[in-house]
Amino acid sequence: MSTKPRAIMAVTMAVEPEHDEEFNRWYNEEHVPERLECPGFLVARRFKAVEGEFEHQEALNYLAIYELESLDTLKGELYTTRAANHTEWTKRIGRLRLGGQRYVYEEIPTTS
Repeated sequence: MSTKPRAIMAVTMAVEPEHDEEFNRWYNEEHVPERLECPGFLVARRFKAVEGEFEHQEALNYLAIYELESLDTLKGELYTTRAANHTEWTKRIGRLRLGGQRYVYEEIPTTS
């Protein structure tokens, strides 16, 4: 077991409603399975913004959070190879996305 702090990667994305179905199918059928095959990716969770409830949420309407074994996960050979060599479906989805951001955080150890 690693003694390095765990990490998360949070990705926000904007997708027009008319592309939701294909975007979600791609995310569930290709993207998440590919990521979870990479060593160090532990869990993937996805969320969609609650429409009309909170100010500014619709701009980036999707959020994905990946739990990582450590920051080194993002330097792994399989992950970096896949990140650099997109499938045709991934390229298509990239053209449909209106924007997004990626954030990486390292866990802060706490004492109880």
